[in-house]
Order: sequence, then structure tokens, then C-alpha cells
Amino acid sequence: MGFIQSFFKNSTLIAHMAAIDSISEAFSTYKKNVAAYIIASVVYLISLAVSVGLSVSLFVLAIIFVGAFGISFANGSPNALQGAGLPFLAGFFLALVAIGAVFMFTASASTMAYINACNSIIQGRIPTILGIVEYGFRNGGTAFFIKFIQAAISAIVLAPFVFIATRFGSLPIFAAVLALGLGIAALISFFLSPAVFIAVLDKAGAIPALVVSIRRVARNFLDYLVIGVAVGLIAIVCAAIPILDIVLLPFFAAPLAISALCIFWKKAR
Repeated sequence: MGFIQSFFKNSTLIAHMAAIDSISEAFSTYKKNVAAYIIASVVYLISLAVSVGLSVSLFVLAIIFVGAFGISFANGSPNALQGAGLPFLAGFFLALVAIGAVFMFTASASTMAYINACNSIIQGRIPTILGIVEYGFRNGGTAFFIKFIQAAISAIVLAPFVFIATRFGSLPIFAAVLALGLGIAALISFFLSPAVFIAVLDKAGAIPALVVSIRRVARNFLDYLVIGVAVGLIAIVCAAIPILDIVLLPFFAAPLAISALCIFWKKAR
């Protein structure tokens, strides 16, 4: 490896070996701490399941409430439901927004806690289950605002392209304009994607993490692209193995990818 790096040190193709080195270091750490990574992954999966279950339960309750509300009004007066239409719809919309916020908060907090757990293992500190959960609750707000801002920026960027695309009657033009908008939104998301990692590694707030994310991706664009493709290929290979894929993806590919990205963004400071 040293000979190859020396030989190609001026090559555009290899440019920097930070991406490959990060994956290699993450794999070495994983081999030494398999049990710790499995425990962290189990906690992460359970927290995601709780997040989905809570959101679905709230949605079902909202549907039941809507049904009961509608029936009670319809029984009282044929025009009562129509008269209460605007507040009724506004309340239902706010309920859906609240459910979405709950899901985004719990899922974002779980992901941030998992990233911190993997980073702790890299540093030689084995996290406890209680510690992982506590970190998620304590820093969930930061994770939530990062994800919210990312989603808002993508929506704001994409909205004009969707509006323009709908003005054209031609399907090819519609598809081209929409594809352009999606491409730009995806590129912006790429620059903002490390923000949660930076929030964990630098103990930064949501806005500083997003700003630093853009700067670091700009400085390490090629390496970040390489490591993204590499961990993606590892996930694809794991997913392609029948039966074992349900074990390899959450307990090998996921912690390896998170650890590699933690190591990579530490080196990219």
C-alpha cells in the first residue's frame, strides 16, 4: 500500500488515500470490537422500530379521531361537517405535521446516537446501552434541526423546478426540468450530508455543523465521493447474499460505514 501511494502520489485518480485508509482502519476497529458494534446496532434498530411504531400509532389515532369526529358531526347535522370543514382540515394537517416531527426527531436522534456510539468504539470507549439512549435524547434537538434544515433547503431548491416543469405540456421537457432540479437538490444534499457526523465529532450545533459540512465536502469532494461509493458497494454486496443479508447489513455494513465516515471526517478537519 505504501509503494502504491508513493507511486501514484501525483495521480488524479488516487489523489488522496484518505477514503480507502478510513475504510481499512474502520474494518480493523470492527474486527477488534464486534460485540460492541452489534450491541450498538441492536440499540439503533430498536430505537428506529420504536420511532416508526410511535409514528404509526399516532397516525392511526389521528385517523380514528377524524372518523369519530366526522361521524358525530354527520349524525348531528348534514351540513355540520361542511361548516366545520376548514378548522377540521387544519387540525388534521397540524396533526400530520406533529406526527412527522415526532418521527423526524426520534429517527434523527437515534442516528446521531448511533454515530456517537461508533465513534466512541473507535476511540476505545465501549458505550453502554443507557449511554447511547441518553446521548440520543440529549442531542436529539441538534439532529432534528439538521435534518429539518436539510429537507427545507432541498424543498426550496426543488420547488421552482417542479413549478416550471408543470408549465410544459411536453413530457420530455417536463422530465428534463424535473431531473435538473432533482440533480441540483441531490448535489446540495451531498454537501450537507456530513453535518450530523460533524455535530458529533466537533460537538457543534446545527447551523455551525451545516456550514462546516459544506466547507469540508468542498475540500474533500473526490475522497468523500470515493468513500460513499465504496461503502455503498459494501452494502450492495452484503444485500446480495441470501439469508445472511439481514444480519450483514445492520451488523456489519452499517457500523463499518458509520465508523469509516467518522474516521474520514476526523482526518478531514
